[in-house]
Amino acid sequence: MEAAEEALHAAGAQQCRARYEGELLRIVLGPDEMRPLTSPVQTESVPLKCHELGFLKVGVDLLPYGVKISAPEPIQPFDEDHLLSFFEKYGFSEVRLFREGMILRIQCETGDFARFIDEDFRHELLAQCTSMGFRSVILDLLPSDAVYIPLPQVISG
Repeated sequence: MEAAEEALHAAGAQQCRARYEGELLRIVLGPDEMRPLTSPVQTESVPLKCHELGFLKVGVDLLPYGVKISAPEPIQPFDEDHLLSFFEKYGFSEVRLFREGMILRIQCETGDFARFIDEDFRHELLAQCTSMGFRSVILDLLPSDAVYIPLPQVISG
């Protein structure tokens, strides 16, 4: 975790935490800290560094550091078509949604990362997702247009 947080600090994040949940390294940033992760250099270097550390899934929580939500029990199954049409409305070219318990992981093309900086967009997306029972909504930093070969490393801690 410490090495992942150091990589985030090197990318310019001052308020950040890294949490490991299953196969997912979940990064939680301060309210104004998402902008550096949308630059092409950081978009490649942060997930690549985390991947080198052995994390296969790396994502940024769209809820800022210190913000908690209370959500209803998840609806089984969640309305994937509704969420996909939400992304289409905002002009996303390709989106994949992955439900991992009470976490929704969103994978999109690198060029669409900057859209998540917009607070109004994030607020509307989070409202949609929390109404479906998700307690965490993650932007996958390993974009749908990237290919990483798993490294033979063991993650401890």
